[in-house]
Amino acid sequence: MCNTCSSVSLSRRHLLIGSLALAAATALPPQSAIALDTHGAPAIAVSPKEAWDRLMLGNQRFLDNTRRNVDFAAARPTLALGQHPYAAVLTCADSRVVPELAFDQAPGDLFVPRVAGNFAGEDEIASLEYAVASLNTRLIVVLGHSRCGAVDAALAVARDNADLPGFLPKLIDNIVPAANKALLSGADDVLAEAVNENIRMTISNLITRSVVIGAAHREGKLAVLGAHYDLASGEVTPVS
Repeated sequence: MCNTCSSVSLSRRHLLIGSLALAAATALPPQSAIALDTHGAPAIAVSPKEAWDRLMLGNQRFLDNTRRNVDFAAARPTLALGQHPYAAVLTCADSRVVPELAFDQAPGDLFVPRVAGNFAGEDEIASLEYAVASLNTRLIVVLGHSRCGAVDAALAVARDNADLPGFLPKLIDNIVPAANKALLSGADDVLAEAVNENIRMTISNLITRSVVIGAAHREGKLAVLGAHYDLASGEVTPVS
């Protein structure tokens, strides 16, 4: 991971955030049991570690095909009063990557900005700043995925000077730095390396370019982590 966020290390079940030395979190009740007040706010505060653990438990349910039964109709009146997502997921626009399904979460749980290549441009940063500053979101996950077409296009531009139509060059320019680094890495699977490098660079950009996100991260109020979604298996794994 980038030097800026090297203080953050994680495993599939554990998250350590810099110098926070988070205490072991108390077990969360099933999501269906979490009460909502009249303003749509969760009655239980969620720490960055608890947020990550909840996502990983949800992904395990997705892998096991044991997704929960959620009464969406019953939740709508309360959700209409306000949103309080406990995590934000910056992910690709790829139709096969659906965070709410991959993490087995309900409407209102996740704040999900999407853009091809899951990079952090000004619009994506502003959207995540809103989640942190106004919605009190405690975790941002940059979620890349296997066989990403946007990253593959960036590799074609970096390696072969490929000519792309329309506005695509402007979009792909955001990913070319990760593609260049992957090409120099000597990795056997250059596309996979570029996907992961793009995740790492995006994390660094979020923390260093955004005053809002950077301050919340330094104060220990927010974790910014990377993860990789495998299209074939559905598994989400940490990227460090």
